[in-house]
Amino acid sequence: MVANGYSPVSFRSAMRRAAASAWQRDALINAVPERVEQVRAQQILVRQRDTAEGVIRQLDAGADFATLAAKYDPNTGGILGWFPHGYLTQPAVEEAAFALQPGEYSPVVETDFGYHIIYVIERESDRILSVDARLTLQHLALDSWLEARRSASTVEILLP
Repeated sequence: MVANGYSPVSFRSAMRRAAASAWQRDALINAVPERVEQVRAQQILVRQRDTAEGVIRQLDAGADFATLAAKYDPNTGGILGWFPHGYLTQPAVEEAAFALQPGEYSPVVETDFGYHIIYVIERESDRILSVDARLTLQHLALDSWLEARRSASTVEILLP
């Protein structure tokens, strides 16, 4: 202890702070539920609005979404998979997906990546989160808590 610059009192104080910090972190992480509402969706993502509007016209005329998605994304067919609220990096895409019922597609959604058309394949109100989704939501919970603490804090710099 002494070799590391701690007195018995300062060491106990540091250990209490570390334990309180770990307890707070664990409480935030464990507050993320294991089961939440999720949708399984697919997207068509294009760079030009005209192209996206053309895809909408084809869908309105009865074209199959999966076939068109495979045309524009031959590697994955536009599959987004299952995801909960708060998981996607583009909130507009997520908002569009959760506004749809299975079998419905969205109007054109513009993001920094381009123009999306979202199709909901399935929806479950109480689905188990994937490990990746749960970890992502846990990190977001910690980040949100930390940001709230930062914005509520005042830092005052006193110069001698």
